[in-house]
Amino acid sequence: MLIVQTAVEFSLRTTTYVIGEDTDILVLLCYHAQSDSKKIFLRSDTKQAKPKHLWDIHKTQSLLTTTTCELLPFLHAVTGCDTTSKIYGVSKPAALKLLSTNKIFQEVARSFVTSQSRQDVVTHGEKVVMMLLAGDPHQNLDVLRYEKFSSRVMTSTSCIQVQTLPPTSAATALHSLRVFLQMQLWTGKTTLIPEDWGWQLKNGAYIPVKTDIPPAPEKLLKVVHCNYKVNCDSKRCSCRKHGLECSSGCGTCRGISCTNSGTADYEDI
Repeated sequence: MLIVQTAVEFSLRTTTYVIGEDTDILVLLCYHAQSDSKKIFLRSDTKQAKPKHLWDIHKTQSLLTTTTCELLPFLHAVTGCDTTSKIYGVSKPAALKLLSTNKIFQEVARSFVTSQSRQDVVTHGEKVVMMLLAGDPHQNLDVLRYEKFSSRVMTSTSCIQVQTLPPTSAATALHSLRVFLQMQLWTGKTTLIPEDWGWQLKNGAYIPVKTDIPPAPEKLLKVVHCNYKVNCDSKRCSCRKHGLECSSGCGTCRGISCTNSGTADYEDI
């Protein structure tokens, strides 16, 4: 953020070049750069062997439109950045296209951005994720998850990978809180306390709060268990293979003494 603020300040007086590869910088320059400033460019590192890129920020803003640029920090955070998770099956180009062409999605996104409470963030966040997954924004994510699971069970002959299903409402609520926090920090509008927005402080470092809702009903989870004896750190562990944490039904680890356990120390995973 400091890099972008400095670049925007310099651009008020002279043509400015920013050297970097980070998508965050491009997104924030498109959001913060002023239309009446001098030229401002983002250039890839000339020391890198890969092809060089040069972004004319004013031209990029014009191509994207003002509405899209205003919502870019939100879109970047909700689709996954350094501090937020990526939603399986949702690419940034597809999300950008949806934002650029779908007026309803723009309205839902703007409602999220202007939320006045945690509950507003959670409510609008679920609608955002529903639309990114091509679902009905008035439907519940848990319903969509169940429908997708049922459909795949009937049509697939292989195991259903849990991570490919839509996220639960509970997991999406925490994701939405972290997205809102990151977006607010990027846009410089407020200073929020991370512990109130999906993070917890552990051993001097912030780690994301995990949902306390299981990924599937208990009866279904009991069907999947492992008897792996070497720390459950590979796909030979059937729980890990299916995208699930080990549980008390597992033969050796009992869900408490392996790297695939929800009770394992974060630093050991």
